[in-house]
Amino acid sequence: MASAVLQTLQFLLVARTLGAHEFGIVASVVAITSALLPFSSLCLGHVAIMRIARAQDSADTSLGNGLAVTTVTAVIGIGIALVLGHYFLVEPNIWIIVLLFAVSELVFTKYIEFAVHIFMAQDQHGIAAFPFNLLWAVRLACATGLWAGLTQPTALAWAQLQLAAGVVTAAIVLYVSVRLIGFPRVNLKSAVKDMKVGVFYSIGAAAGNMQADLDKIVLARLDAAATAGAYTAAYRLLSMASLPVLAVLFAVRTRLFRSGHHGGVSGALGALSGVMTVAGTYSVGAAVAIYWASPALPWLLGPSYQLSSEVLRALCALPVLLAVRQVCGEALVGAGEHRRLSFLLVTTAALSLVLNLALVPIYGRIGAVAAVYAAQGGIVGGQR
Repeated sequence: MASAVLQTLQFLLVARTLGAHEFGIVASVVAITSALLPFSSLCLGHVAIMRIARAQDSADTSLGNGLAVTTVTAVIGIGIALVLGHYFLVEPNIWIIVLLFAVSELVFTKYIEFAVHIFMAQDQHGIAAFPFNLLWAVRLACATGLWAGLTQPTALAWAQLQLAAGVVTAAIVLYVSVRLIGFPRVNLKSAVKDMKVGVFYSIGAAAGNMQADLDKIVLARLDAAATAGAYTAAYRLLSMASLPVLAVLFAVRTRLFRSGHHGGVSGALGALSGVMTVAGTYSVGAAVAIYWASPALPWLLGPSYQLSSEVLRALCALPVLLAVRQVCGEALVGAGEHRRLSFLLVTTAALSLVLNLALVPIYGRIGAVAAVYAAQGGIVGGQR
C-alpha cells in the first residue's frame, strides 16, 4: 500500500510539472520500454518464485542467475528500444530520452524487481516490500525536486532524474540482498533451464504491456504528444487504481504456485477464491468513484489536461476488466499454463495494434478507448 501511495504522488507531481506535452513524450517512451521490460531477465524472477516455493532451487543461485541473465538481455533490449524509438517517435533527439529510460527500467528497475521476487519466494513479505518502497520514495524525492524548479521541467530532465533514482536504489537493494541471501551464484545449467520456462512468461508479459501501451505510441505519432499526455494521465490513474489488486495477488503468489502445482487451474482458483471476492468488490467501487471524480482531474494536474477528464470517464469501467483479467491470469500462471496465457496475450496485442491503427487516425482518443475495451474484453473472454 505504501508503494501505491508513493507511486501515485510521484505521478501527480511529474504529470503536473511537465504538462501534457512533455508528459506525452515520457509516456510514448515508457510505452516502448514497458513492452521490452519482460524480456530483460526473461521473467526469471517469476520462475525463481516457482522454483524456491517448490524447493527446486536455492535463493543465492536464483539471484545470481537472474542478475546475470538480466544484464545480458538488458543490453539487447536497450539496442532494440533505440531502434523502435527512432522509427516510431517523432520528437527531435528522442533517442537520448529513450536511452536514459531504457537503462533505468531494463537494468536497474529489473535488478530491484528480482530481489523482490527472491524475498517473496521465501515468504519474507516485510523485506520484499522494502525495495520498491525505497525506489518510489527516491523517485518521489526526484519528482519533488523537479516540481520545486531545481531543474528545467522537461522530459529529458525527468529521464535523467529517474535513472539517478534507479542507480541509487539498486545499489542499496543489492547490498542488502547480498547481506541477507548470500553472494549470488551463477549456475549456467539451471539458468538455461529456467530461461526456457521464463521466455513464455516474457512473451505473455510483453504482449500484455504492449496491448496496454500501443494506444499511447499510436496517439503520440498520429495525433500529438499533448493528446497522448492527457490520455496517458487518465489511463495511468486507472492503472494505479488496480495496484491494490496486484499487490494482493503478488503477496499470495508463493501459495498459488504450490496450489497450482498439485491441483492445476482449479487448485489455483481455489487458492484465489477470497481474493476474487475482494477484487471484484473493490474494482466496482473504484469504477464508480473514478466516474464521479473525473471532472476534478484538470484541477489536480493542470489546465493542459482538460481532455483527461473525458478519457477518464470513458475508461472508468476498466478497473473491473483488469481485476478479472489479473485474477484469471494469476490462476493460469500458478497452474503452469503460461504458454496458454502467452498465446492469448499475443493474440490480443495483435488485435490492439490493428484496432489502434484503424481507429486512432479517424477517431483519435475515442478510437483508442474503443481499442482498449475490445482488447481487455478479449483477454478476459479468452481466459475463461
